[in-house]
Amino acid sequence: KGLQEDLSALQAKMAGIQGELSTAQEDRIRFEARSHQLKRSYEEAVSAKKQAAQEYGQLTERLQELKSQSLSSGDLEKELSLQLSSLAEELSEAGLKREGLAGLAQYRLDIATLSNEIGSVRQMAAELAGQKQNRQMHIQLLHDQRAELETENRRIRQKIVQMETRHAAYAEQAASLQQEIAARMERRNACEAQANGMRAQEKEVTGRREQAGRELARLEEKKNALQSDYDAIIGRLWDEYEITRSQAVEQSRPVSDINGAQRRLNELKSRIKALGTVNVGAVEEYQEVSERYRFLKSQIEDIENSRTELNRLIDELTMDMQSIFTENFSQISEHFAQVFTQLFDGGRGELSLTDPQNVLDSGIEIYVQPPGKIIKNLAALSGGEQAFVAIAIYFAILKVRPSPFVLLDEIEAALDDVNVVKYAQYLRTMCGKTQFIAITHRRGTMEEADVLYGVTMQEEGVSKLLELNVGEIESKLGIS
Repeated sequence: KGLQEDLSALQAKMAGIQGELSTAQEDRIRFEARSHQLKRSYEEAVSAKKQAAQEYGQLTERLQELKSQSLSSGDLEKELSLQLSSLAEELSEAGLKREGLAGLAQYRLDIATLSNEIGSVRQMAAELAGQKQNRQMHIQLLHDQRAELETENRRIRQKIVQMETRHAAYAEQAASLQQEIAARMERRNACEAQANGMRAQEKEVTGRREQAGRELARLEEKKNALQSDYDAIIGRLWDEYEITRSQAVEQSRPVSDINGAQRRLNELKSRIKALGTVNVGAVEEYQEVSERYRFLKSQIEDIENSRTELNRLIDELTMDMQSIFTENFSQISEHFAQVFTQLFDGGRGELSLTDPQNVLDSGIEIYVQPPGKIIKNLAALSGGEQAFVAIAIYFAILKVRPSPFVLLDEIEAALDDVNVVKYAQYLRTMCGKTQFIAITHRRGTMEEADVLYGVTMQEEGVSKLLELNVGEIESKLGIS
């Protein structure tokens, strides 16, 4: 038994280790999924980095192009300035001077526009540089998380290997324990076989001792019988011949033919009995005995006739009892099904006979199925439900055979408050044919009563009866 307990403990421990192994494998799968997810995120970040680098190169080229355009615009401005100065010196008309100034303003507007574009490009380049730095930091963070997950994965793999090693060790230990248990079971079977043999020997010795006891008792009985025969013979010697044993021994003679002597003795006894005595009143005695015989014979005939009549009456009563019981039982079963459904707000109840062919000696099966339950045995019901089933059967009997007066002594004590209210309301519906007196402590029953009686002891040793007519109070208070 100790080895079995150890084996059970090891099996429980192995089950725990198996659970830990399963948990570790689940963690491993989860971490691998997380690693794959981080790997995909890393690849996406690398792709975004490449795309950002490509966009950055494009923007750099655009910036260089804009810068070159800016430089060419500056040279053009200088050249135009020289041309304008030469034209200013050469031309004196105001119209020509105004045309030169308008062209210069247009060039200056183009230069301002290009400067704004160069500022926007520089700002965009700064933003791209910041995004590149953030992407690099995010990639580094993903690398760190991947390293941590790989470290955790290696630790879990090591733990799985340790668990598998421990599992194998426990399996070997369980196998050795199983072998030891098998060996001890063999020893136990051998000991039981030896004990069975010893018990068989003990039984055999006990049988011989009982047989010897019976033989001793038989010999004791035989001894007592011989002693009784001896005493009877001594008594007969004295009663019939008035001689003692010693005198009989002195007068005895050896008998050579015992059978012949016995036959002679029987013959003499028969002849003595044949002589007999003369009965003078034999005729009167015959008449008296004959008359007594005829009287007793007539009495026997009367008794036989009475017995026949009683058997007939018993058969008729039995048939009537069977028909009455069958009819009433059918009605009670029908009413029980209705009452059960009303009290339990649904479900199904049924009464049946265990032996329909022999109704007077048959048992009664009670089958109930409360709403939402499947009950195969009444013992599966709670105490309150069993009490409610008994109340339903009692109400069904009252419906078949109403009684003018019924006393109920706390039959609803095991019910809860909701079922007490159902019981009291159903009891109210039966008050038309039956007067109920209910002994109770339940509020739901008292609320449905017409008259309440209470016993109190205001003074020690003096009981006082209180009466409360609920109907009169309701009429006075105007409560419907």
